[in-house]
Amino acid sequence: MKKILCILALAIALACVLGACNSNDSPQESTATTPIETTTEAPSETTPKAEEETTPKIQEETTLQTPEENTPTSKSLAYEVNVDGTTCTITGIGKCKDKDLVIGSTIDGYKVTAIGDFAFFMNTSLTSVTIPDSVITIGNQAFTFCSKLMNVTIGNGVTSIGNSAFSNCTALTNVTIPNSVAVIGDEAFGTCENLTNVMLGNSVTTIGDGAFQSCINLASVTIPDSVTTIGSYAFNHCPCLVSVTIGNAVTTIGSYAFYACGSLTSVTIGESVTIIGDCAFMDCIGLTNITIPNSVIAIGERGFCGCTGLESVTIGNSVATIKAMAFYECSNLTSVTIPDSVITIGSNAFSGCGCLMSVTIGSPVTTIGEQAFWGCTSLTNVTIPDSVTSIGNFAFYSCPALASVTFANHNGWWRTQDANATSGENISAEYLADPATAAQCLKSNYYYYYWFRNE
Repeated sequence: MKKILCILALAIALACVLGACNSNDSPQESTATTPIETTTEAPSETTPKAEEETTPKIQEETTLQTPEENTPTSKSLAYEVNVDGTTCTITGIGKCKDKDLVIGSTIDGYKVTAIGDFAFFMNTSLTSVTIPDSVITIGNQAFTFCSKLMNVTIGNGVTSIGNSAFSNCTALTNVTIPNSVAVIGDEAFGTCENLTNVMLGNSVTTIGDGAFQSCINLASVTIPDSVTTIGSYAFNHCPCLVSVTIGNAVTTIGSYAFYACGSLTSVTIGESVTIIGDCAFMDCIGLTNITIPNSVIAIGERGFCGCTGLESVTIGNSVATIKAMAFYECSNLTSVTIPDSVITIGSNAFSGCGCLMSVTIGSPVTTIGEQAFWGCTSLTNVTIPDSVTSIGNFAFYSCPALASVTFANHNGWWRTQDANATSGENISAEYLADPATAAQCLKSNYYYYYWFRNE
């Protein structure tokens, strides 16, 4: 019995020990399992979500970055479709409210190729304009009187700028004409009073009449070699213009081209210029010297009239005519050599040149016009070549210092009060043979009439 009780006690003790062991194992399994499940499941759920949320954002941003968004253009401009059915012309502001106008290269699928005449005429709200490369033509008076327009960007496709296109844009300060432009129209930038700097592209062939007239703050201009014609009044009344370089392709400097450019001190005239127009440099009081190249055949009427600061002139050897009043009242001019190419010295050509002391007249000269040297108070001697057949009324009148006139051929001279007369009173050859007496004859009140030679 005792043995049986011992065996039972032993069995109960063993069962208790086994139960305690089982109780200790359960929490360890639970603790080990929980972190493993949490660690492995969290990444598998989080990573796909992050990818799903990021991918649409990248796609959306890529879609939004179109060229139109990067270069925003002004909307609701008025336009007309051109006859080709694929291009259009901007005709006005339409419903657009932009002050900084950016014209797109297309509108509603039509390529913009032109800014029409009067398109933005007198639009006083515009402060800047960007014209696309697609535009070929800027129309007449397209931006005239846009008084607040300060900046203009002209596209590289523009070939012509119309008449008065930007005239009276008084706030405009700088202009760059691209290399595509061939023609700058008449008065295109006329009376742009605050325009200080102009860059001309190297394809410009024509600077129109009055293109930059009355740009009173324009300081310097370089005219490229592509330019063949500088129109009349092109830089008329630009009082701040200091220097001008005229390219080697220019053939004509138009009438009044640089009239009243009072600050102009330096002018370089290219070797291709053949005509200096009437009043081309009239009243350029700051001009001190001028070299007229051998290519020039004519100096227009009043070409350098009133250039009171002009001290020296070199006249090229192709000039055939010095027209009336060409150097009138160039009061500081001291000497002139008239080349052998000159045939005619016009009326009043050097009248009022009070500092002119000597004149050399080339041998082909046939005519010295009326009052040609009137009032040349410092002139002391003159040689009249054999080629001269007529001397106009008062040609050397009021030349008190004239002491010597040498006639290369003093025979056959007549005088008359009537310039149309075919005969007159003979002047003694002996008088004209003596330089002092000849001088007295030319400058005196008695012998100041029209002279001609009748051999």
